[in-house]
Amino acid sequence: MLSNLYSAAGRWEDAAKIRKLMKCRGISKEPGSSWTQANGKTHTFVSEDRSHPMMARIYSKIDEVIALIKEAGYVPDMSFVLHDMEREGKELGLAYHSEKLALAFGLLVVPSGAVIRIYKNLRVCGDCHTAFKYISSLYDRHIVLRDSNCFHHFVDGKCSCGDYW
Repeated sequence: MLSNLYSAAGRWEDAAKIRKLMKCRGISKEPGSSWTQANGKTHTFVSEDRSHPMMARIYSKIDEVIALIKEAGYVPDMSFVLHDMEREGKELGLAYHSEKLALAFGLLVVPSGAVIRIYKNLRVCGDCHTAFKYISSLYDRHIVLRDSNCFHHFVDGKCSCGDYW
């Protein structure tokens, strides 16, 4: 948590020291992952994942989705990128969060009109939450995201949590 606090405050050197200390002490953070089910199989994703057999189509779909929601007014929230990098790298990092990859997969394989259900082992970040609202509206999809805190039902550009999670 301290590493994330330092990163969020732009204190990159302090964040790096904490991560180095964690590594020396054998402490690791749980990586974020998301999963969804389709055709009786569970499909799991991690941030910037490239291992799924449909990954080329998934990345193409997420690029299409991001372009579409940007046209509708979505602006990536860089405050959720906890690494010191250039703006373009931060945008790509946000675009390829595990829950967005799972959603892109869902858009590809879940029939229109059916609910897309995604599960996440950690709390959804604010940027993904905002993006999901845009996506639910523009693609006319009901998306259910279960994160470590609650169920989020995204319908018509709104979330059941009332943006309080």
